[in-house]
Amino acid sequence: MIVSYYDAVKEIVGIDNMIGGNINGPISNIEFIEGFTDLPTEEQIQSKMSELQAAEPMRLLRLERNRKIAETDWWV
Repeated sequence: MIVSYYDAVKEIVGIDNMIGGNINGPISNIEFIEGFTDLPTEEQIQSKMSELQAAEPMRLLRLERNRKIAETDWWV
C-alpha cells in the first residue's frame, strides 16, 4: 500500500479535525473544522509520509499475525 498525503495529514492532526476537500494536497486544499489553526507544514507532512511508508511492512505483518491468531484462538 502506498501511503497517501491524506494518511499523513490525518496522522498528524487527527481525523476529528478534518472535514474534506482535496485530500491529495497541498495542505491549503484540505478543509478543517472551524477554528482549527495548527496546520502542519509540507515538510512535516512529507516526513510523516516517509515514516508511515517505512512502517507499512510491519503493519501488514501484524495484520497477518492477528488473522492467524484469530483462526486458532478457538483451540484454547
